[in-house]
Amino acid sequence: MFKYQSMTDDVKELSNRALLPPDMTQAEFDAMVQEVQKEKALLRLSDRQILALNFDELDDWELVVVAERLESMGRRDLWLEALKRVCRSSERNVMVCYGDVYSDVVNELRHQGDYEQAIFYQKLAIEEDQKHCDGMNAAVNKRDLGELYIEAGDYEKGLEIFTEIVQQDPWDAWTYNSLAITYCILGFSELATLAAQKGIAIGKATKDPEHLLEQFRELIDDAKHRSFDTKRKQIAPETYEKWKELLSCPLPHPPAEPKKQGRDWSCSWNLG
Repeated sequence: MFKYQSMTDDVKELSNRALLPPDMTQAEFDAMVQEVQKEKALLRLSDRQILALNFDELDDWELVVVAERLESMGRRDLWLEALKRVCRSSERNVMVCYGDVYSDVVNELRHQGDYEQAIFYQKLAIEEDQKHCDGMNAAVNKRDLGELYIEAGDYEKGLEIFTEIVQQDPWDAWTYNSLAITYCILGFSELATLAAQKGIAIGKATKDPEHLLEQFRELIDDAKHRSFDTKRKQIAPETYEKWKELLSCPLPHPPAEPKKQGRDWSCSWNLG
């Protein structure tokens, strides 16, 4: 039902805690049961009653439930406001997958072209991950932040972030996948091609555990057809050269065991 819920359906069906994580405390379980009751009450409200609710009186889970209702009503303005409140909240609700909420808020602001706010909420997502998930999604979140700066036209800040990412893990193919896609969409064909070529080199050297080789090849082909490098004037010449240097630098010795990376919000239900 609700895409932000963690284990709501389990709680609804259980008369005991048998199917819930063994490390869940009784207090966490009781909190989940209480939040489910709040959800049921909200689901009984009419659309008019939902619109009349005071967001200040709702906890994070109630805001999430209401946000889903608002989205189904076509009120994405209020949907976004409700989710923004969850992102800014100091609460840590057992029912909310906070990572998903941050992702939706950032993506919506990105779609609207409001990069200042998108960057603000992406930074909050990074703080959330570091504080409550031990930085489990650090690489993904940093890439997202770097992409936002690039899309906003701050190529120097984007370069700073991606340079740090590459220095931390030069063999992460997802980094070059991110850059190839971003620069291809923006029309910087040379930078997109360099990023994709580096991704191909990584894929071949590591036997492509991420299965990205074909996508990198498609991105190179796409970059050729997009050949809009007249946009280079948007980047300071020295910054452009630094980007080329970053994307062209030789790879170090490969790691013993290339690791897969991806977003994991499995800890989001934890009160932490």
